[in-house]
Formats: sequence, C-alpha cells, structure tokens
Amino acid sequence: MGEVYRGRDPRLGRDVAIKVLPSNASSDPGRLHRFEQEARAAAALNHPNILAVYDVGVYDGVPYIVSELLDGQTLRDRLAGGPLPVRTSIDYAVQIAHGLAAAHEKTIVHRDLKPDNVFVTPDGRVKILDFGLAKLVDQESTGVVSSVLPTSPPGTSPGLVLGTTGYMSPEQVRGAPVDRRTDIFALGVVLYEMLTGRRAFARDTVPETMTAILRDDVPDIQSSAAQVSVPLEQVLRRCLDKDPSRRFQSTQDLAFALSTVGSATTSSAAAAIDSTSSSKRRPGLAMAALGIVALAIGAIAATALRSRPPSATAPLRRLTISLPDTEPLAPASTSPLGLGKISIAVSPDGTRVVYVAIRNGTRQLVVRDLERFESRALRGTEGAYGPFFSPDGTSVGFFSQNALKKVSLLGGDPVTVAEARQARSGMWLPDGSIVFGNFEGSVLLQVPSAGGASRTVATTYYAFQSLAALPVSTHVLVDMRSGANPDLNTIEAVAVGDGTRKVLLGGGTRPAYVDGHLLFMRGGAMFAVPFDVDRLEVIGSPVAVIEGIRTETEGAGQVGVSGDGTLVYVEGTPAWQGTPVLVNRDGKAQPLGAPKQVYGTFALAPDGKRIAFEVVGTTVDIWVYEIGRGTLTRLTQSGLHGAPIWSPDGRQIAYNAVQDGKVAVMARPVDGSGGETQLWSGTLRCVPYSWSPDGNTIAVGCSSDQSGNEDVYLLSVGDKSEPRPFVQTPFSDWGAKFSPDGNWIAYTSDTSGQYEVYVRPFPGPGSQWQISTGGGEEPVWSHDGKEIFYRNGTKWMAVDVKTTSEFSATPPKLLFTGPYVNVPGPSYDVGPDGRFVLIEGPPEAPVTHLNVVLNWFADLRRLVPLAR
Repeated sequence: MGEVYRGRDPRLGRDVAIKVLPSNASSDPGRLHRFEQEARAAAALNHPNILAVYDVGVYDGVPYIVSELLDGQTLRDRLAGGPLPVRTSIDYAVQIAHGLAAAHEKTIVHRDLKPDNVFVTPDGRVKILDFGLAKLVDQESTGVVSSVLPTSPPGTSPGLVLGTTGYMSPEQVRGAPVDRRTDIFALGVVLYEMLTGRRAFARDTVPETMTAILRDDVPDIQSSAAQVSVPLEQVLRRCLDKDPSRRFQSTQDLAFALSTVGSATTSSAAAAIDSTSSSKRRPGLAMAALGIVALAIGAIAATALRSRPPSATAPLRRLTISLPDTEPLAPASTSPLGLGKISIAVSPDGTRVVYVAIRNGTRQLVVRDLERFESRALRGTEGAYGPFFSPDGTSVGFFSQNALKKVSLLGGDPVTVAEARQARSGMWLPDGSIVFGNFEGSVLLQVPSAGGASRTVATTYYAFQSLAALPVSTHVLVDMRSGANPDLNTIEAVAVGDGTRKVLLGGGTRPAYVDGHLLFMRGGAMFAVPFDVDRLEVIGSPVAVIEGIRTETEGAGQVGVSGDGTLVYVEGTPAWQGTPVLVNRDGKAQPLGAPKQVYGTFALAPDGKRIAFEVVGTTVDIWVYEIGRGTLTRLTQSGLHGAPIWSPDGRQIAYNAVQDGKVAVMARPVDGSGGETQLWSGTLRCVPYSWSPDGNTIAVGCSSDQSGNEDVYLLSVGDKSEPRPFVQTPFSDWGAKFSPDGNWIAYTSDTSGQYEVYVRPFPGPGSQWQISTGGGEEPVWSHDGKEIFYRNGTKWMAVDVKTTSEFSATPPKLLFTGPYVNVPGPSYDVGPDGRFVLIEGPPEAPVTHLNVVLNWFADLRRLVPLAR
C-alpha cells in the first residue's frame, strides 16, 4: 500500500507519521484509488481507537497522509509470544469493536481487519490502522457494500476478492456484497487468535483456507491453554457464524456483549475466595448450603454450562434450579409498600442469578453461581429489593432503608451510593453510572456508581415502572404506567442527557434489549420484536416467545435475561386481576359478588351500599356496583378515567380524566340525570382523594412534569379557581382524606424518609401529628371519626384518635394481614359497619424453583428473525 516515515511537525512541535505511495506505484490507478480511499475513510473518523489523521494531500505528484505517530507494536507482533490472557483479549476486542462502531456509524466498513492492522500502545490503547480497503457507503443505501476493487496481497497475484486470506468473511470469499457484519466476522477471527495463539482458518494453501472459511467451524477453543468461559465462547462463535444474519447485527451490540463476559477462571477464583471467607465468618455455611441444594439439579446445570458445542450454534438447553426451603423467593407483597416487585436478576455473562429470598423472616439477597452447587446469602443486604447487576457482573445494586446500595460479589459489605426514597427499580449503564426511579418512579435520577450527587434525568406525573440498559449510555428503556392494567403501559426510550422521551410501542412492561431484539411482558407472556438501537425503532410486529411467566401487580414479570442468552424466569400467571371482597376487622373475608377483572382505585358511597370502581380493560372507566342487587353499571364512556370519590350526599362522583393531553377533574351525577362537569383543568395534574363533608372542597393530589412529586392541594367546588396548596414539601405528599367532621385531613408523606401517615387541622394552619410508626400509607377515617386506618405493606392497622379541642392518638394496633392487591392509589375503603372493601388477587403460590434456558438466543432468532 505505501511507505511510512517518521516526521516532525514544526508548527505544533510533535512527531508524526507520514505515509506516501511509492513513486513506482503512484502511476498504478488501482493502488492510487485505494490510497485515496484510505485517506477519505480515515479523515472521516475521529475516535480514540482509530488512528488519527492530521492531513492528506499530494506533493510533487506523490499522495501522502499525515497521522499520529504511535509508540508500541502491532497486535501481530504482540501475538508472536503466544496467546494473550483472556482479560487482555476481551479488553482489546472491546476497544476494536468500539473503533469499528465509530467507522460503521460513518457508513465505513473496514474489510481488512487483522492483527497487522491493529496497533497496541504501551498503555494498552488499541488503534485500528489501514482503511485502505474500506468502502464508503451511501447514507441513503441499505447498508450493503459491493466488493468490486481488485487487491494484491503480498506475494500473490491479483484476485477477484477484497481482503486478506484467513481473515475474510464467507461473503468476501464468495465475492458477494458485504456490510458491517463482515468486520464482525473478522473481529471474531482476531479474537480467536488472541485467545488461542492459533489462526482460526490456517491451511497450507490459499484455496484450502478459503474453503475452510466457507465450510469449517473453528477448532474447539477449549483445546487451548486459555480458560475461556462458556459465555465468551458463545459470543465468539456468534461472531464467526457463516450466515451474517445470525451474527451480531452491530458492533455496538458486540461491544456490549463482550464487556459483560469474563473468564471462568476469574469468576471461579473470585467465587472461591468469597466462599472461603464466608465459611470463615460463618462456619459450616458452605456445607449447609451444599446439603440444601439438590445435587442432581446442580450437576445438570454445571454439565450443561460446561458442554462445548461442536457447531457455531450452541444447542438450546433447559433446566431448573431448586430453591432451598430456607431461602424461598420473596413474594412481591413483602416488598416495602409494594415497590420492589422484581425479585430476580441475571448477570450479564449469564453465570449468576441473584434473587430476593426470605431468610429467617427477612428479605435478603442470595446469589447462585450457575457453575457451582451452592447458593450464598450476601451479607448486609437485609431488607433488600429490586436487585440489578453491574455491567461486568461483579457487583449488584439494590434498594434498602431509603438508600440505593451496591455490594461486591467478590466480598465486603454493601456500600450506600445515594439516597433513594420509594425507589422502584434501577439499572447500571455501560458508562458506570446508575439510573433509578425515585418517588415511586415519578423522578428518574442518575448517579455515579462510586457515589456522589444525583442529577434529575426526567420527571413525570405517571411513573417509570422498570428500567433496562441499551448498548449505549445515551438512552434507557422504560415502561410508563398508564393505569391499573399494565398491558396498557407504553415502552419508551428516555434520553439520559435531556430526558426527552420516545414511545417505542404500546401495551407492555418490563422492557429489555438483547440480541437485536426488544423484549417486553404482556399478559403473562414475553414478547420480542426486532429493534434498531441506532434509530430507536421497532421493526415489524411483536411475537410471543415465552408463555406462563409469573407477573406481579403492575406487570412486573419475574424474568431476567443475560447478554449471552441465559434466560431465567418463574412460572405463574398474571397477578393483577382480582375479586372485590368484604373483610371484617379480624381478617375474615367474604366475596361481594362483583366479577373478577382488573380493578384500579375505588371508593365506597357514604351509605356503604355502592362502590365506584375504576375498571381497566381496553379503556379505563368508572363503574358503579350496587352491593345489595349485585349490578355493575357503567358511569363513564370509552376514555381514561380514574380515582373516583363520592360527594358527601352520595349523588355525584368526582374523578380525573385525560382530555387533550391534560388531566382534568370531572364530576357526574350517579343516576345519569346529567352530563360531565369540569371542576378543574390546567397545567397541574390533579387526582381527587376526598370530598369535604360540606361539599365545598375536594382534597386533591397535584404534581407537574417539572417536579414529579405529588403534594396535597385543595380544590374549591364550583368556582373553578386554581387549586391552593395545603401540604407542599420537597417530598411526596398524597392520599389526603377529610375527617367526618371536616376539621382534619389525614394524608401520606415520606418526609421522614419512608411513607408515614400524618394529620393536620383543616383549613389550617396548625400542628402536624404522625399517626403511623414503622411505615404507613392510605389513611381512611372511620365513619364516627374515632379511628384512622392505614396500610403498611400487607398489614392493616388502626389508631384510636380524639379530635375534640386537642388532637391525640394512641399507638397503632394490628387488625389483620393479607396479600390483597395493591392497586395504584387508594387500594381499600371502609364502610359504615366497619368492614373493609379490598381486592383479593390470585393466591401467591410459593416459588420452589427457577426455570433456566441456556443458549436461548438460538430459539429467539428462530421465532423472531432479525430484519436483513
């Protein structure tokens, strides 16, 4: 291609490299064209893993390129001493993938990636050289590059294909059109050589080498000295698939997958160190765990994980992991105030599962290494919920005691990262930061995983239910709550930089991005659809890929999938459908007779004979159920209506409604004698909670997209004036309820760091009294005003109060417990007779095992092929 000289730039005082085309070759149109092509390609790129070009031009008829001068050696020289350590090989491959991704983003395909064209500096920085065979692709084209230029590899005659023998993709060998996936194949070949010290397709002659590329699989990598983990081998073999459609579809995906896998030696060593130290701290722990776990199941798992597939496509394998009786999966109902509903997470490399277990009556994180027989509890994680892995799989983030925490799987106690109030879920971005949903998901925050100040990414009146990472750190996947029925949620991409949102599809929860697909839950099944991560667009229609996954209220599916194709899930059915029941103070329940369906918030009429339900189907509307007659009558029509409350005389129902993108407070006569009346509509988004006994005021919870937090406001009925603040703090204040005499308001606030119930005098001002202890929400007054009831998780509590002259309250007492459905908003009410109305969901069957599917991507690609 050319000759390279060391030069000096006197203006900037730096040494540079000058590449020129020899004079005896500058007259060769083919070589000159390729030289110019390299100049154009390299000049279009600016990336730390690509050789920097400072200048291009022609001097005295001789073309030249001025670039940075590198100190170090080529990867070919580096490999002269044999294979590289596994961690080093992965690091180099990730850097190469990042460099190629930058080139591909500029529509440039290298087409000649090999160890000779990869340079390693003394500090471990990888640089890609020589874009002489690169081809610029028309931005408007389909991304396919035609291989039309002849090439003259050293010592050979000109051929009809472009590239270097031994590193070409099958499509290059055939002379067929190529695209960025040909670089992915070449990177796989280079990675194989780094791991084994052998050339993947080395044969005695060029024709035999080309034939091997077309027909042969690479030799078993386990015959080398390298201790390569199964996930890493699966990534490698996917790069080397003969069919481009079955390879990684982008180098961003490949870099993401490589960054999550590690060597089995390192993982096993770390686990052994941690196991040893744990055994020293608690004698007999390892042996006890070994006795608990079913050895036969563990042996099957270990055998399946260590099997070496002979072909490029690893076989699909299914197995189960029995959970010890002493460490069952924690039911979602035991999470703090129903926040942490996801109980399992899979490490990015697919070698570990962490789950929330009940140990000695307390929630605690337990990790199971799939290549080991025993599970082990993570010290200091008591009370944990919402676990998620770091990108390298060595740490787990979780929430506990109003804090976002992390714990290393290599040992040590948990470390607090940031304050987290009523956090719903979190995720670790590839750049090392953590994004989590605070205040029940109304505020999306980002914080460095090492700790530091949190910054607001986005706020919403609704809620960011669950989060998932993309191969890039610029966006995260979320599902946005739209009502009690999670099947009406929207899957969106949120820009981490400015919080802008893009709706990807409607009707789903629990999104995840793997293998070029967007996954999500809907109706107890996991769906998949091809997804263009660069354009943030789905391609085609979703297809159900896994049925019968246990889903908690709000659509939280108990499922996790790793970057290498390990799928772990819990069998079950959707949990958000329920049946209304009447519950006595001693906890005895009897059905009301209303049908089983998806109910949202609801309220009893003042006389206790009717119930206004938010019923969720294809629409969300208000229905009225008459207890004595057993009739269910529709009040609103075909819209988004919710949060019903009764007027004190029982003749009207107020509710909120979405109109023209705004949330309005409306009212309608129950007997159908009149139409809707708008009580309020504006920039604030307000939810009605309680109507004052005199009928003049409604206590509402209002928020804006700017804050995300809800506060207690008072809305005057009839004059349509702006709601006025009653309780306004930097925290979350909601669920306000008037006392029967109209002189007090009880409400929920997390001023203390957790939800507690408080009382203030109406209309104020006056002192504040805390009613609950140890957590509480959703206060309801008894009809005589002598008690305040509230819910604390699965416990229903009562407090005796006196409201004459001075306010006073007794310590809380437990009435009953029960796994009733915790719908978004008020999830119970109390009638004049003292009985509670609750929604009884399906029984929470104990989880005795986890289902594991290995190499699931093969099945995923069969069911949902990627668009070519």
